[in-house]
Amino acid sequence: MTETKYSRPAAAVGVVALSAALAACSSGPDAASAADGGEMASVRISIGTDPSFAAAYVAEQQGMFEDAGLSVEFVNTGGGPASVQNVSAGVADIAINGDATTLPLLPQHSKLKVLGVFEESDTLFKVVLREGVEPADIEKMAYGPGLRHYMTVRYLESEGIDPSSVELINADSPEFPAILGNGDADGYVSFEPWVSRGVEQGGRVVADSGDFGAGFTQWIVVNGDWLSENEETAAKFVSVLDEAAELVESDPDLAIRDTMTAIKVDEPTARSAIEEITFNVREFTPADFEAAGQLMKFFESSDVIDAPIDLDKFILADWLKTHVLN
Repeated sequence: MTETKYSRPAAAVGVVALSAALAACSSGPDAASAADGGEMASVRISIGTDPSFAAAYVAEQQGMFEDAGLSVEFVNTGGGPASVQNVSAGVADIAINGDATTLPLLPQHSKLKVLGVFEESDTLFKVVLREGVEPADIEKMAYGPGLRHYMTVRYLESEGIDPSSVELINADSPEFPAILGNGDADGYVSFEPWVSRGVEQGGRVVADSGDFGAGFTQWIVVNGDWLSENEETAAKFVSVLDEAAELVESDPDLAIRDTMTAIKVDEPTARSAIEEITFNVREFTPADFEAAGQLMKFFESSDVIDAPIDLDKFILADWLKTHVLN
């Protein structure tokens, strides 16, 4: 398997750089002092911009964070490992990220702690191929580290394709549709809104992750140093996520509207993703640890990690029960 790093057009690089600069400015001393000046506790959460974060959008749009005495700043990313890296670097306090994206980062970032599961789905990820390309024709796939890497390999193997025979083009999820439309890749595995936007670029959906048995969970990840000094604030924040997740499940139409407002996606895109996800803030189960073990085997075989990870160093298995779900 060969890997190519996708080079963005010059204009796109400027947009990404500007977004990063704005995020850095908004999380600087002025933002912190504003929170310190009142009774609101400040929390910075780093997440992507897609409907899988609907519970966070509902909490924001419905004023649930504010009602809990929290001033929450969203540090948005294009997906992939950036959210967890932001937490490790101190740019954010909390991240929500996929299990397969978070796991390989743990050995490199000792400050990270995992509090629990945020959501799960067996079918959210879709395989998008260019029109006219059949699975047997695949030569190049756009992908990203972690979960997208895992999903891509699992899909190729399910089609009897040796992943080492396919060139992988490393890019951020928002770049996937353009890469497909330009003919620089034959396909990719991703989630909404990048699935619908890939279809707009001339692609078609040929499978979902349920077809090749690759479900996922999103984890709640924090900076351990921040947690040790802000445990009450963290508990309030996760409690709000828990309430918002219940609201998404009980009133999906509200969640769809709030997601559309938060990230400017259309109704079909928001609905299709939200209806395929189970939003449920919960503790880790033996099945979660077993799934993590399988992911570690995959990343070891792919030379992403050198050895199995001691999950007990990072996963605070009893934290939710003690601080939120009691």
